[in-house]
Amino acid sequence: MSRAHEITLIGTTFDGDINHDEWWKYEKEQDRLADLIEKKNANVLKDIFKKMVEQNVHMIEVPFSGGGDCGGFDGNINYYDSKEKEIKIDYSKLKPVHNVEHYKPLIYKKESPKKGKKVPVQIFEYSWTDYNSIEVTEDYLITKFYEFGFLNEWGSFAGDFHVNGVVKIWPKTGKYQMPYQQSVEEYEDHEPEGEMFNESETSTKD
Repeated sequence: MSRAHEITLIGTTFDGDINHDEWWKYEKEQDRLADLIEKKNANVLKDIFKKMVEQNVHMIEVPFSGGGDCGGFDGNINYYDSKEKEIKIDYSKLKPVHNVEHYKPLIYKKESPKKGKKVPVQIFEYSWTDYNSIEVTEDYLITKFYEFGFLNEWGSFAGDFHVNGVVKIWPKTGKYQMPYQQSVEEYEDHEPEGEMFNESETSTKD
């Protein structure tokens, strides 16, 4: 069972037609405010991390990779104790103590901008409380890591590049590091030429 909680105005910005000089700046500001709201969906991890610490989890590693239009977390989470030894955990003991809050950005504008113009945009936070019991699994945690926005920098991983790395999280403090390597495809123009049938090389003198 869940119920609507509240709708809160988070910020006001603009939306501009692509011919407007600052339309991209407005798009980025909308994305920034929306990301702040969506990131709050990971707040439930505070409870879950406390229960991980009770199981002697010192650090979590979540590998990821992608490029060329596909990518994301690789689908597995590794857990380590304080001696950097990999350990297994009991997911059934990770159920959060508090009810889970959900957050969703709502973007409102009265009209679309005309050519070269801009219109005001309001960003609202729609939140509600989920009273249902949740089952914490590896997939559930990976979903929360996506919602936190760890991989937002690469969007849909579209582009001529490849990246691979790992998200390292210390559940006791909530601190994280994200070392990664990224390579970018480079293209050079080549235009070899020649003759398929060079009679001068094969001809004989009479």
